[in-house]
Amino acid sequence: MASAPLYTPHSRALSVLYSDLESYARSQREVFVGTAGTDLERANAGGFRFYAHQYYDGEGRKREKYLAGPAGGGDADAAAQQMRTRIAELKDIVPSLRMLGREGFILVDPKTYVTLASLHNHGVFSGGGVLIGAHRRHRHCKARSAGVREAARAELSRDVARIGH
Repeated sequence: MASAPLYTPHSRALSVLYSDLESYARSQREVFVGTAGTDLERANAGGFRFYAHQYYDGEGRKREKYLAGPAGGGDADAAAQQMRTRIAELKDIVPSLRMLGREGFILVDPKTYVTLASLHNHGVFSGGGVLIGAHRRHRHCKARSAGVREAARAELSRDVARIGH
């Protein structure tokens, strides 16, 4: 009886799309820690108008962060426009990310993404840091990088290390 293959290749088109998205991701100096969100113009109690970035974090809570002010000032307007551009770029690629997920590429959950984004933004990976995880997750990452889909199969996986064994 012939056993089923452990991996099957993704189509060339999906592999090219993944490679393009990976290139985009690697080019980002800083990434959003949550959803792309939106930029807003706000005013405080004293009437000072400023720009803010509103988004949802990894736990689905709405967050808002001061971006720049005063609104209408050259530097603040430039910062708000830069944020709008970043938000638009990310929102443009979200459908492609979702399609890859539907086609068998592994996507991380929001909490994991926020953790990885925070590490990236603090320079951990650019400084040579490596994230080490469970064997199963590592195998998924290797399969994804190779442009193949892992065959579905039942498996007992334990992330427990025994000292002395």
